[in-house]
Amino acid sequence: MSKIPNFLEEITLDDVSTHIYDLYVDSAPSENQDLGIVSKKDQLQISISDSDYQFEQSISNLNTSNSSTGFVLWRVSIPFVKWIQTKQLHDFKDKYVVELGAGVTGLLSSTIGLKTQHWIATDQYHLIKLLKKNISNNVPIFQSSTIECDMKPKKKQIVPKIDACVYDWENIEQGLYEIKELNPKEPDFIIGCDIVYNDYLVPYLVDAIDKLAGPSTRVLIGLQLRLPENIEYFVEQLLKRGLKVYKYEESSLIEDLQRGYVVYYITKSA
Repeated sequence: MSKIPNFLEEITLDDVSTHIYDLYVDSAPSENQDLGIVSKKDQLQISISDSDYQFEQSISNLNTSNSSTGFVLWRVSIPFVKWIQTKQLHDFKDKYVVELGAGVTGLLSSTIGLKTQHWIATDQYHLIKLLKKNISNNVPIFQSSTIECDMKPKKKQIVPKIDACVYDWENIEQGLYEIKELNPKEPDFIIGCDIVYNDYLVPYLVDAIDKLAGPSTRVLIGLQLRLPENIEYFVEQLLKRGLKVYKYEESSLIEDLQRGYVVYYITKSA
């Protein structure tokens, strides 16, 4: 593993409570910050770096019982993508990336995914169909084993490979099998936005990260600050699993991520 950059602040099990206290003081969300749904319409238009994207989401499915938060786009995803694109702290060129909790919009697949060699977006079974549709509608040319693409790359044209498959944290063995079928290598990166929201799922999420990551995998998780005890539990579970956890310092984030959000960097080794 390469040396940890100086813009990362390590968190240890002894100082988790202090970290959470400081986080909610220094990066406190504004008083009028809501839960973070970008739009309550089924058709969503997003502009990032002079590129326009049209996504379909499902408010009606979000509001049904036993639903999933993945039916809509959550606000942290947009500044997270802008941060990746503008700060360029990590090089995704020729890298293999797995996204956890991609949701139906496929925003990260349609933006960051274009910079990679192979991007696999994952989520629960009932979200995958619309996720694939949104990726197909927003990425003009790509290769895929799982998603239909109308435009085929020209001969010798280098384009990213973008796939989508099920990775249910409560049934990770089946998901791991599907991911390994698409790419047997360990991911260079695992990425997720706003995937910590339910204490019940946190141990399953940590297990999903731990089982998927290899010794050199870097994990980037962007979260909106809501319940402090929820994020504290997530960080504690990561550390108790033996993973290394770091927080990106404010100076390394874009302004839109400096209040109301946190980005973690997680590895298996220093």
